[in-house]
Amino acid sequence: MLSKYYWDKNHKEIVDVDMEAFISALIVRLEEKYDEVRIKKIAPGGTLGIFFELYIGEKRKFVKTHQCGDTYKENLIKEMEIMSLVYGDVIEIERVDIKIRETQMVFVIMDYLFSFNYVVRPQEVKNYINNYQIKLYQKKVSRVGYSFSQIVKAGEEASGILYEKGFFAKETYIKCEESLQRIRNTKYQKRICHGDLSNANIMYTANQVPIVVDWEDSLIAFQEYDYLYWLTFFSQRKFYASDLLESSGIDKIWGTDIMVLITIIKSMISYKNESYRKNRISFQDRINEIYDMVK
Repeated sequence: MLSKYYWDKNHKEIVDVDMEAFISALIVRLEEKYDEVRIKKIAPGGTLGIFFELYIGEKRKFVKTHQCGDTYKENLIKEMEIMSLVYGDVIEIERVDIKIRETQMVFVIMDYLFSFNYVVRPQEVKNYINNYQIKLYQKKVSRVGYSFSQIVKAGEEASGILYEKGFFAKETYIKCEESLQRIRNTKYQKRICHGDLSNANIMYTANQVPIVVDWEDSLIAFQEYDYLYWLTFFSQRKFYASDLLESSGIDKIWGTDIMVLITIIKSMISYKNESYRKNRISFQDRINEIYDMVK
């Protein structure tokens, strides 16, 4: 999430490059190992990544590279490290480094993954999170992008701006500030978290093994963070109930405060990119909907 909130503000070293030239170089490199290599299509990129499909013979692969610039490259290397630690025994993951003139690019090649075609339920998501957190807790990860303190700082900043811009009534703003204060006073056991867990980032292999992808927003937070983050998506509103958090073993007030914090930042991102103009309900209504779960 914070890559969308902070990245362009803090990291400006984007370098223009001919991506087609690097893709051609990648094919030449792979043809040294494989008989037939071809690009199927170039797919739209995410906040930091560039994606496309690759065929090695008849085997379908997924390839991710990065925006040009050292920070973007290091972020992709971090993603590959985490994916390899968590899923390296399930899918093939290969790194290819290519330099053209003065520009060094990293490509990560992995087995092609498929999107879920059914509603993913809370207990399933908790199981997926538990699976990767156990592995990340047991293994050393040298690179993580953010800390939870940065999330709180972004929430404090966003809350004030949204209030000033008239998106929050004073009563809602005061409730948000009380939540942020409680969060600041809470201690937690640190865990590596995904940081942007959505249904789109939960995929599966050809053998139906679930894989969580897109770790560019990974951060140090706490065990329940990813689950609470996942609950803040509009599509998860159907699961909202007064006992939702307690049934998941999460303190109701604390869990609500975290969901409010995350929703504040998401609202600010929506305000900045103006996507909120298409929203079906207001930022304030979304916030109050979360608070209603503790009544």
